[in-house]
Amino acid sequence: YASDIYSYLRVRERRRMEYRGQSPQLHCRRDLVRFIGEMCDKMHLCVAVHHLATHLLDFFMDEHDIELHQLEMLSLACLVVAAKAEGVDPLIPSNGEIVRLMHNAFTSTHLACMEMSVLVFFDWEVHHPTIATFLDFFALLAMFPSDMARCRDSPAQLLNLESSLKNYLSYFLDTALKDYSFIKMPASMVAAACVACSRMCLHLQPLWSPMLENVSKYKLEQLTPCIGRLLT
Repeated sequence: YASDIYSYLRVRERRRMEYRGQSPQLHCRRDLVRFIGEMCDKMHLCVAVHHLATHLLDFFMDEHDIELHQLEMLSLACLVVAAKAEGVDPLIPSNGEIVRLMHNAFTSTHLACMEMSVLVFFDWEVHHPTIATFLDFFALLAMFPSDMARCRDSPAQLLNLESSLKNYLSYFLDTALKDYSFIKMPASMVAAACVACSRMCLHLQPLWSPMLENVSKYKLEQLTPCIGRLLT
């Protein structure tokens, strides 16, 4: 079933709308991504929600000229839509609670209208695969049998390696989210490159495996430009 799900996600990935990077508010993106992350922390929402909310924000902004004072409200609307799409509704505060968190900068009605605008723009198809979605698949294969064999006499060393690998994967995932140049790359490719970069930083060889190539459908040489960008 995992291979069927992955194939379906790749099909969805190829069907996404074109990103042009033409938003007049593109210079605000880094601050908005950070803002969404802070709100995710306050609401105890997962990384997948952060990435999907940012994805929705990126493509909505790309096709609209949004007044600066509405950008945070738009970000929150994308966050609410993403949380519902990821199935974590119980963790989402009501619109009234969100408005209070924002010190009444807008009304519940305005937030609901913005949420509807996002849904209509995407024709209600909002559960798009992101870098975080694909990394969930690849992370399970990021440690090779040869890595574990080297640590077989030291459980502590193995635990340390697993922890370090997890931290690097998280670091590169966050790096890719903050840099809008990765939006034009396939999310699956960026996720695969996150694995290769993490192994490179830990001096683990080989960087790529036949299993990862088979699952991801990427050869290491196809990832080279993306790896270079992540390491820049």
